[in-house]
Amino acid sequence: VVAKQFLWSGLLFLAVGGALAMVMRWQWAYPGQPVPVWGGHSAASDGAVSAASYAALFSNHGLIMVFFAVTPLLVGAFGNFCIPLLIGARDMAFPRLNAASFWVFLLSQLMALASLAIPPQASAAGWTMYAPLSTGPGAPGLGMTLICLLTRTPADQVGNLVDITYQVDFSKLKSDLSRRWRRWLEKMVAPRLGDRFPNAAAALEAVPEHDLRQPEVRFSQAHLSLAARQRGEVITQTITLTNGVPDTTLSGRWQVAEHHSDPVDAGGGHSWIQFVPETVEDNQTATEIWIDTSKLMTGERYRRTLLFKSNANQATHSLELNLATAPIPVRTRGIPYVPLGGMLLAAWLTVWSVAALAPTAGALTAGVSLALAAVFGSGVGLQLSAWLLHEAGLELPSRAMVTTGYGVVALSILLCVTQGIPAVDGALLMVNSGLGLCTGSVVGVITGLTIERCLHQGFSPRFAIVLPLLVSLFGVLLGLSYGLVFTGLWLQAGLTAVGLGITALLIYLPIQRSQAIALYRSAERRLIRP
Repeated sequence: VVAKQFLWSGLLFLAVGGALAMVMRWQWAYPGQPVPVWGGHSAASDGAVSAASYAALFSNHGLIMVFFAVTPLLVGAFGNFCIPLLIGARDMAFPRLNAASFWVFLLSQLMALASLAIPPQASAAGWTMYAPLSTGPGAPGLGMTLICLLTRTPADQVGNLVDITYQVDFSKLKSDLSRRWRRWLEKMVAPRLGDRFPNAAAALEAVPEHDLRQPEVRFSQAHLSLAARQRGEVITQTITLTNGVPDTTLSGRWQVAEHHSDPVDAGGGHSWIQFVPETVEDNQTATEIWIDTSKLMTGERYRRTLLFKSNANQATHSLELNLATAPIPVRTRGIPYVPLGGMLLAAWLTVWSVAALAPTAGALTAGVSLALAAVFGSGVGLQLSAWLLHEAGLELPSRAMVTTGYGVVALSILLCVTQGIPAVDGALLMVNSGLGLCTGSVVGVITGLTIERCLHQGFSPRFAIVLPLLVSLFGVLLGLSYGLVFTGLWLQAGLTAVGLGITALLIYLPIQRSQAIALYRSAERRLIRP
């Protein structure tokens, strides 16, 4: 009896599953046309098979054919009929439980048929009932069909849309969707029933009013690097914002990220950065950025972050601003080390060479006389170099050499008179005087040119004259020492004194500049710091 029950019910549902298959094939043959018998059941779509109804037909056709037709025929009918005959028994074991299995099976059949008529629609999660189709809100087929269409996912790859918790991550699947649409879709297919919309009416009411897609923001420049040329300059830079997503409108507002050094503006804007226009309501807008450097310290670098908050997928976009303000108006004068070094070397080698060639006398007093003759000749040579510099149009170096030459000549004459130097061979005196003349001329010209170079670099006339003269004198003393004309305590003392004077002058310049900068910074103490 149980075998016959399973047999006839299986055949009945085989016919029902076949009828559902015929309805699907009608949709394939005549898409959108009313089905002769199905029309009354699908009045909402004018008698045709809708998309939702097709998903339900496909799912229930598979369920009925596999579980309510094939399974009862093979297991329920042939199993109950053949197994007792094969083992020689009168009936199946536990006959009452075996008989009850048919009535439970019949109840499940009736529930499956009733689902086709229960609103809002029948089961549409496929005959396997696998997630994620089985986790859709109310009508799973509708929810996942919408997701598949939005993400362009084939039906056989639906399982790739969800993670291990059956949650659909729309931020990765459709990053171009607006946030409100993503939140709406996530609630449509939430794994927990309590997190979904209670019904279709609530889902429709919560549909976002904004566009489905969000605009994107593209800057014409990735970063801004600006430099001011003068104090108080207003720098203007243009940035073009572009939105390439069709059917969307970019809207947003510029602002500057908070910085601990920037004061709070009472008007709500920024203290030294302005945007024109500040708000954007177009897909291509040129924004001018105005930077007022009069409120900033000179000689500094300012780094700020410009923010553009918009309705784009990424709500906030940043743009780095690097600004170099105008240099400090404290004149920086670099010491001409190369000309000074060249002058020192030239004076040293010239005096050394000439001193080595100079004839010497045996007696100490005669040697002193020859040395004074060389000093007198060098003074005359300095006068000659002054004339050459004057002819070249270098007035200040020429006057400096004239004064120095007069001083050297006067010193040599004074020493001759006060020390009572005895007479020496006139030829030797003439030779030493001539060598001194050559030495003074060469050293004087080089020193004059170095003085002119210092003047061109902005040094004061006093500094431009004293420093080269000291360096030149240091070179002369070195030449005399190595030229073996005479050595002694007075020469070493002279080298030490001149060296200390040169060192003091070279140290004075950085100290003077630091003092000027400190004084200028004290006047900027009320300005905005970097």
